[in-house]
Amino acid sequence: MGKLGLVLEGGGAKGAYQAGAYKALLELGIEVDGVSGTSIGAINGAMIVQGAFPECYEMWREIRPSKLFNVDEGHLKRIIGFDMDEKSLAYAVKMLKEIMENNGMDTTLMKQMIRDNIDEKRVRDSKMDFGFVTVSLTDMKPLELYKEDIPEGKLHDYIMASASVPVFKLEKIENKVYVDGGFHDNMPVNLLARKGYEDIIVIRSFGMGRVQKVDHEKLNIKYITPSEPLGRILDFDNEKARKNMKMGYYDTLRIYKKYRGRKYCLDVDEGEDFFMDFFLNFDEETILRMGKVFGISGIPWRRMLFEHILPRMAAVLGLNDEATYEDILIGFLEHQAKVSGVDRFAVYKMRELFELAKENHRPMEKRMFNKLPDFVKQNELLMLSRGVKDEILAEFMDILTNGNESHAAFFSIENAN
Repeated sequence: MGKLGLVLEGGGAKGAYQAGAYKALLELGIEVDGVSGTSIGAINGAMIVQGAFPECYEMWREIRPSKLFNVDEGHLKRIIGFDMDEKSLAYAVKMLKEIMENNGMDTTLMKQMIRDNIDEKRVRDSKMDFGFVTVSLTDMKPLELYKEDIPEGKLHDYIMASASVPVFKLEKIENKVYVDGGFHDNMPVNLLARKGYEDIIVIRSFGMGRVQKVDHEKLNIKYITPSEPLGRILDFDNEKARKNMKMGYYDTLRIYKKYRGRKYCLDVDEGEDFFMDFFLNFDEETILRMGKVFGISGIPWRRMLFEHILPRMAAVLGLNDEATYEDILIGFLEHQAKVSGVDRFAVYKMRELFELAKENHRPMEKRMFNKLPDFVKQNELLMLSRGVKDEILAEFMDILTNGNESHAAFFSIENAN
């Protein structure tokens, strides 16, 4: 097997996701031989290359805006949340004035963070390859740099140049001005490809920036992508960072351990036949009640389930026409778990997730969509608004959990097996 590379995309505060994802890779026994990154990906990458990932992980666990910028966190939180009082508004005006007068946000604390966490000698002495991207505004050209290309004593400066987003004060190195590498390549796969890497893991953040074309035919690339948006690039809120770290960790486990689910990690032992049998075991009363939800009647109940109810269920769940019975059941479980407030950062069996969703489910006596005439319920577009979708799925949960004893048995994974 050839060398394994890791690419860390730029994205500011979204870099917390990379810390969680890399933690999962280590626990899975996956070790990389080289790292490339842009912006925050260059910072995280340098710490991985020097063998300081525990420190990197802890840095993100304890991150706060005031550790990177000279700001009042209380005012900043209200400004970001559009909940400004008179004092916060005055603070925002003052902050904007200072940024304009200084031609950008002061990066003194950020530079100190880079110096405190990145040891140039350890990066250079590491056996791992390391490269990152910045852009010289002075020369109007991108720089794709490997650690061996950087003059001694200048590693910190060039890494800061890679992370110099436009709102920051312009970064100068020897009278040349540099800006964030995302203006050239925010996902520098080609830096590793040029070093002979064919097997590459890319941890995406979907930060702003260009992404250069990659030759997928010659490269074996595995992408780790966020299962939900990671937030703003300059939102270094501690709670948000910790959530993104967990997301990175479980998204990575989902890929490598082949867990099912789009949001939750489901360890599914059941085979394909189980999911077909699950729906075949619904009795006539249950299916007719489900049909009523969609305003469907006058059709033999078995046909009603497979030809009308399940395709409509798939649409309500946001699944495509190729969705399997497994996709529909798991999609339903995930939705009910989410609306019931079940923590998604864990690994579940299907029965376990259902029981947790059922435990927190609150049946409603009256629902808006029940008042709609059948011809409206039969219109797929009208029934796909968010509020109506949630009510439809909640109604199905009522049917499955509050019907006769067979309904409960059908949804008991152990009994159904």
